[in-house]
Amino acid sequence: MSVSPEMIRDQITGYLLELRKAPDAHYQAELKKEQAQLDFQKAFDVAFLMCEGNIEERKATARQTAADAQQALALAEAEFNRIKLKTRQLEQSVMASQSLLRSIQAEGA
Repeated sequence: MSVSPEMIRDQITGYLLELRKAPDAHYQAELKKEQAQLDFQKAFDVAFLMCEGNIEERKATARQTAADAQQALALAEAEFNRIKLKTRQLEQSVMASQSLLRSIQAEGA
């Protein structure tokens, strides 16, 4: 199947439309990640203060108590990283498509 310049332009336009969503998605994911970090730290600190025993026992108990908050933090970080990766992939796709378009136009000239 032959690829026309119009098809490549349409593809680039699609990538650019998707990239327009990236700053807001990145911002929202970053906020979510920061809130999850605060929630985890608070859950850990409260649990640590409520525990008895030596420091290592208190840390271990606090980690167990704050496990749900830690899991939520890990998920928020994963979402944030996925958005960053998707943004980079879209940017690379735009550049590759632009190179292909220039190549096709040069052949046709």
